[in-house]
Amino acid sequence: MNEQELQVFIDGTVNYFNKNSKDKAEVGSPYLVKEFKSNRTLFSASIGISGKFQGMVYLFAPKTMLASLLKDIGETEYTNEYAADLAGEAANTIAGNARKYFGKDFMISVPAVHIGDEHEILLNEGLKTYAVPIMWKEHKSILLISI
Repeated sequence: MNEQELQVFIDGTVNYFNKNSKDKAEVGSPYLVKEFKSNRTLFSASIGISGKFQGMVYLFAPKTMLASLLKDIGETEYTNEYAADLAGEAANTIAGNARKYFGKDFMISVPAVHIGDEHEILLNEGLKTYAVPIMWKEHKSILLISI
């Protein structure tokens, strides 16, 4: 994956937050990772990629970020299920926007969502995996791209 292709995912993530909130998202410097562990405060949503590209895209977001984003989109009640749905929707939107750029041979799966608890993310050793910090309000999420 080259820099321009990586930027497609970064732009999609920033646009998602900017579209759903008056507060702008900011991007930290992407960095390569060989392993990644979630923690108990994070929700994760993953999208499988197949076709011309193979791999996964993950969005990790803390519960507090999702609760704040739910408020911004007009939801008056917080539940873990609503937060999980929002994490899945965000990951799906990010991957869907990338599909528009890469074309019909860029196929995406339905998002899988994991709530809390520590879990290890299995990364393909043959692929470069980039972690991209995304800051929104006082919250930090991670976009993990392994393609």
